[in-house]
Amino acid sequence: KPAIEPSLEAARRAVEVDPSRASAWAKLAYLEYMKAGKASPQSIEALSKSMEACPFCDQSLIRWRFNFVLANWNGMPEAIRLRAFEQADLLRWTGENTEFLTRMKATATQAGIPFGELQSAVNTPWRAWDLDPLPETTAIAPATEMKGSGG
Repeated sequence: KPAIEPSLEAARRAVEVDPSRASAWAKLAYLEYMKAGKASPQSIEALSKSMEACPFCDQSLIRWRFNFVLANWNGMPEAIRLRAFEQADLLRWTGENTEFLTRMKATATQAGIPFGELQSAVNTPWRAWDLDPLPETTAIAPATEMKGSGG
């Protein structure tokens, strides 16, 4: 555990210098967790600050936080649990996250976490039309006329 102290101090300094760095807060959350051997009040506070600083800006960070919350479910306050599901809802709409979400659902179900129920209860602050349009290279081709449609 003593080897973690220099990294912990560096992470604390990083968030002091720039509290808007969500990834630095996440790193601090992880290091506090490693130091305590569990989700501690310090790790939960740092996780919460990461979620506040960047709710939807980085998919890999959203995935990490969601996994962290599920892995430490019993030690997480209800507000953090719900926020993790709210932020992870973005993953259903963008990027290649199907495999990740399937793994998270299986893990959560094994742990007795009502994944589907929580996912359905999400009140996402954005809607599909808020997302950026597909790039031209992946645009869907226009539908072709069906045979027998009378054209």
